[in-house]
Amino acid sequence: MKYRFLRWARVVSQIFFFGLFLYLFLRTGFFGSDRVTPLISIFFRSDLYSISIVGIAARTLTVFSLFFLVLLLLSLTLGRVFCGWICPMGALLSFFSWLFKTKKRRYKEPSFKYKYVILIFFFVAALFSLPIGTVFDPIAILFRVVTFVIHPEGNLALLYSSKAIPSLENYTMTEPHLFYGAVTAGIIFLTVLLLNLIEERLWCRYLCPYGALLSIISSKNILKLRIDEEKCTSCGICDAVCPASATPFNGWKAGECYQCFRCHTECPEDAIYTELSIKAKKNEKGIDIKRREALLTIGATLIAMPLLKKEKKVLRPPGAVEDFTSRCIRCSECMKGCPTGVLQPMSLASGLENYGTPRLATELSYCEYECTLCQSLCPSGAIGKFTPETKRMGVARVDRSVCLPFAYGEECIVCEEHCPVPSKAIKLIEIEGLTPEGEKRKILAPVVREELCTGCGICENKCPQSPKAIKIYPLED
Repeated sequence: MKYRFLRWARVVSQIFFFGLFLYLFLRTGFFGSDRVTPLISIFFRSDLYSISIVGIAARTLTVFSLFFLVLLLLSLTLGRVFCGWICPMGALLSFFSWLFKTKKRRYKEPSFKYKYVILIFFFVAALFSLPIGTVFDPIAILFRVVTFVIHPEGNLALLYSSKAIPSLENYTMTEPHLFYGAVTAGIIFLTVLLLNLIEERLWCRYLCPYGALLSIISSKNILKLRIDEEKCTSCGICDAVCPASATPFNGWKAGECYQCFRCHTECPEDAIYTELSIKAKKNEKGIDIKRREALLTIGATLIAMPLLKKEKKVLRPPGAVEDFTSRCIRCSECMKGCPTGVLQPMSLASGLENYGTPRLATELSYCEYECTLCQSLCPSGAIGKFTPETKRMGVARVDRSVCLPFAYGEECIVCEEHCPVPSKAIKLIEIEGLTPEGEKRKILAPVVREELCTGCGICENKCPQSPKAIKIYPLED
């Protein structure tokens, strides 16, 4: 009876944490204040996988928080309860499996080595300050697809519906933000989701690197599954219904068990029980990867990494620290919260080192001068402390071959008018312009005062010319 209660308690826990994930997502943004509580990004601040990778890549301990330590202690003592009770992606996959009645039975010994190979690859890459593994964090995958795809599309649907039902307009964003990474985020998420049609929680069992790390951490937990040999009839039902392929009957794998108690309730003889113990039984199995396979993975990664690492100067969010690509967790919190939508994810075309990190897309929008919200949302410190006065993202430069006063002798002061810097980073000088008809005339033309320019991009965004006569460029070394 108690195990049936625990099984339902797990379902309630999954619903609660999935609801909490959605609530925190919707609260990630500007709601009258640039300062938000660290609890907004608690899923990422407590992320054992991504925080560990970033800690290695940035060679720092400052990314580790109290939330991280709490989840680490929970996993060390109780096992993979995060996967079975807390993970919002795990909850979604469990619901998907239940909804489509995904095949659960398997009659051959499962192999988990692939997720360990993936985990080793990503951790060795982190040694080269390349935390690309954070892109495949299940929490980040879910957050990205909601940020880049579901939320913007849902907002557009509400905007269209508000024409028929005006009250719906109260629930929409003022300006719907569209993201470059929407297609990639959607493909990765759909792949993870559709793998469930092959086997229940296939991603969690065999591919998830976060799950692999938790398997290692949880392999010596104190919640031990036991089988009463006098009651057991060797029917194998427990192995067939296990959503983690932890094989309760055929050599229980402590590190794979989600502590879901399904095998306890499905056993027709009530032969399975759990007890608190530090002793492992003889038939319990450890991590499912051979030493030779691990060493080969390490060697291959060491050879490949120097060839894959490629730095590229790009416009970063305000307050970006020097080792930004190493510290960035690629969670998309800053992109979701940015009120103007100027922060956009970088694509694979920018190289592995930059993939998934935010950049300042001044061709789309601009950074609000007074806004400091992204520094409060960043869970890893990749965006450091700054004020509107200390913002320094890039520098504006005027293309005189396109600028109306310089190229066509027509007066235009749009960029100077919109410059938000109190002392104006763009000043107007008097020049002798030459019109297309050959007429000379004295007019005002813009010149950038680079020492005052913050690189916010509003001048580029408001420039009436196409192509733009003023653009933002990354700061030089």
